[in-house]
Amino acid sequence: MERYRITAPQPSFGCQACLPLADRQTMEVHIHVIVGRLCADLNVLIDGFPMMHGMEAEEICRRAFQLPRLIREDVRFSAGGIACHTYYFRYLTADEGEHLPEGRAAEALKCSFGSPDSFFYIFREEAKRMQTGGFLWLCTESRSHVSRLRLITTRGYDLPPAPYLPLLALDLWEHAYIGRFGEDRRAYADAFLRRLDWDAVGSTIAARACGG
Repeated sequence: MERYRITAPQPSFGCQACLPLADRQTMEVHIHVIVGRLCADLNVLIDGFPMMHGMEAEEICRRAFQLPRLIREDVRFSAGGIACHTYYFRYLTADEGEHLPEGRAAEALKCSFGSPDSFFYIFREEAKRMQTGGFLWLCTESRSHVSRLRLITTRGYDLPPAPYLPLLALDLWEHAYIGRFGEDRRAYADAFLRRLDWDAVGSTIAARACGG
């Protein structure tokens, strides 16, 4: 029987169309070297623990406390890194041109941040203030079937804590942006936001608000 294997997350369109967020070489290194190593390490770590097989990386990370103490932190690091990158790549699109929130996404951003423009500004400023080596998250916080949006920052490969449900994440490890943007994390964050499929983001927000 073929063993279960965690595979590296990546944009649905591959590495060839990531401009202006990153050049092809940067994205290939990001996916196949950095994230690929996390996947290889995690597969070795959980090989002897069948109860973890079939789980997504995020669930493995959150259930790492069930594993022996000797490997617990290594599993949490590797699985967390894969999960973080899954949210980073999830809504990236290869479609050319600027992508701005409309419809359900725009309405949700307006309710939580005042307007989509205000959200873009706050997101860029949070990315600028945050030190390298972590992720900036847009999360939903569902209460009474109304999804409220929140910005959360985490260090390393930590995931947002409950009750926040991750929606998307900006990778603020240096390898993700330094080649194209230098230290200008505001420009990098802006390029990321304008590369997202906001219709898909809005659909996810709406599904969560309805209990889906």
